[in-house]
Amino acid sequence: MFFVSIIVPVYNGEEYITRALNSLVNQTMGFENLEVILVNDGSTDSSLEILKGYTENYNNALLVNLDNNSGSPSYSRNIGIKNASSEYIMFMDQDDFYEPNACELLYNKTITYDADIVSAKYYKLRDDVKLKSSTFEKDIFVNNIHEYPELLGQSSFVWSKIFKKSLIMDNDILFPLDGAEDIVFTIECLLKAKNILFLKDAHIYTHFINSASISRTNNVKYFNNLLLGYENTYNVFKKNNSMDYFKYFIKMRLGYSFQVIVNAEEDETIKIDMIKKYRELVSFAQSKGTEIDDRTQLMIDLIDSNCFRSVLFFIRYVKVSKKRLLTRNIVKHRNNVLRDRNIVLRDRNIVLRDRNAALKDKNKELSIQLNNISSLKGYIKYKIKNIKDRFI
Repeated sequence: MFFVSIIVPVYNGEEYITRALNSLVNQTMGFENLEVILVNDGSTDSSLEILKGYTENYNNALLVNLDNNSGSPSYSRNIGIKNASSEYIMFMDQDDFYEPNACELLYNKTITYDADIVSAKYYKLRDDVKLKSSTFEKDIFVNNIHEYPELLGQSSFVWSKIFKKSLIMDNDILFPLDGAEDIVFTIECLLKAKNILFLKDAHIYTHFINSASISRTNNVKYFNNLLLGYENTYNVFKKNNSMDYFKYFIKMRLGYSFQVIVNAEEDETIKIDMIKKYRELVSFAQSKGTEIDDRTQLMIDLIDSNCFRSVLFFIRYVKVSKKRLLTRNIVKHRNNVLRDRNIVLRDRNIVLRDRNAALKDKNKELSIQLNNISSLKGYIKYKIKNIKDRFI
């Protein structure tokens, strides 16, 4: 019996999938205690061959091969859930990877708290630099989400969490095949869960951000997919008679949606259309009791005044400012790494200096001993010669 089932959807992931799978093999809780469910979603590169080699080497790895691509990781994840045999489920994306203690830490927390969900933090890996996600002041444990509905505004990424399988199966929770599937799935789980733990600073996962593909990801298609995800999530709140909590969920997503517009590489006409949709989203959020910050209010005032040129200028300003902040954080991180390396090198130099001093002292001592031995040898030769002279 395995402790945790880990579901990994794969589509044309030959470049990074080996790194991801190796992070599972190297888990501190023992790889033999994990069940790995690999769902190949009609890959056209060498991913299937890599996965086959992996399952041939490890009996605890199950490969499900789909001949045709489904068009969504949700389909693969749902297949993984149905095939999972463990009491707990985790998810991993093909180009990301777990930190070595991820499974052990989350599993132990679920046992300790008898939790349906344990949520941790993650790193963002960008330009070979790992940056930490934001943290809480302390761990947060609730018997249900009604005790702390503000948690619905936190990250909904499934790969930073562990879920009790019975929570998913007993409530018929599956990933939707359209919209932002992570959001809908996680929110429904949170609304249904008992005993929920959010860890303040346990960074158990590394999310890879490919800088070369950011402009292709944050485009109008992705933005519309987000809006559909918000609509699907709204229906989840409605179905669960939890509409009073929707405002906590949508508040953080307003900021994220705006950032998607900022990063989108689209012409002005398309971007203005995205801005208008964003205005509708904000209006809907406000109608549900969501408070907006000053930046969002400025955007709304400009849009309502049809000052789209000013809006576009403001967006460009935010993009440049965010890029500068990111660059500053990356440089700061690299400087900290170099500082730590310098400290290590300094300590090594001190050790080597002390060793050299000790060796120098030993050399002096040996030189003295050799001189003494040479003197003794001369004295012995002298005595032997005297003795010989007496008998001759």
